[in-house]
Amino acid sequence: MNDIGWSARADVVAGVEEIERAHPALPVLVRGFSLGAAAAVFAAKELDTRVRGYLLEMPYSDLDTAVLNRTRLFLPPVLDRIAALGIQLAGRVLIANAGEISPLAHIGEIPAGAQVLILNGARDPRARPAEAHALLVAAGAHARLVTFPDAVHEVLATTQPERYGAAVREWLARCLAK
Repeated sequence: MNDIGWSARADVVAGVEEIERAHPALPVLVRGFSLGAAAAVFAAKELDTRVRGYLLEMPYSDLDTAVLNRTRLFLPPVLDRIAALGIQLAGRVLIANAGEISPLAHIGEIPAGAQVLILNGARDPRARPAEAHALLVAAGAHARLVTFPDAVHEVLATTQPERYGAAVREWLARCLAK
């Protein structure tokens, strides 16, 4: 079942444990794209201070907003909201933790010692810029936001490698400065 990253937090924790086992002296960094970014955020509380940095690409703010953003892509106004409401209500019945599926509610659980970089596209219809800004505010002073003006919901490392590389290098420097 795809619960938009909630269960996948266990995969993030398992990945960190494997890195720690195989390379105990190396700092751990976590990168997630879209629902992978959500999974990383959801894992942060359990991982606590074991991770030095989180690179969150195109994260959504919460399940209800993600559903509405997607129905807006395919349906005309009014019908988009009606469909979103139906999906949201069904989600509450089918997904036990639907109310907790909110990176916005959990991003504050990333410890202040971990560097957070949020990347988003100014034209992203799936994870809108206002959501990225709300995540930045909720994350706190250890977070940075870089918005790519012409980007939609895309892999920035491929579509805009120079700007992506510059942002990630700056984040890496902050993560490894300890």
